[in-house]
Amino acid sequence: MTWLLIGGLAAVTYGSRVVGLLAVPQVTGRLRDLLERLPAPLFAALAALPLLADGALAPPPVLAAVAGGVLAVLLRRSLLSALLGGLLGYLLATTLG
Repeated sequence: MTWLLIGGLAAVTYGSRVVGLLAVPQVTGRLRDLLERLPAPLFAALAALPLLADGALAPPPVLAAVAGGVLAVLLRRSLLSALLGGLLGYLLATTLG
């Protein structure tokens, strides 16, 4: 993956969030409660898919990345810490293994 591709993906991700914040009116009531609770289960489902690809357990570097991300979230409760913890776990597993 090139740095240009990573930068493009980041621009699309954050750009869509900015547009959503500026263009979409605020949601209230029960719908707001539902939307506030939705991201955690959604991210958990997306994160679980690669762990059991093709009916087999993921390779050790992937499992280490997940463990690092989960540990970072438990300690810091931040998306940035989850990303950095996952990256650190992956790098340690590939370096040591």
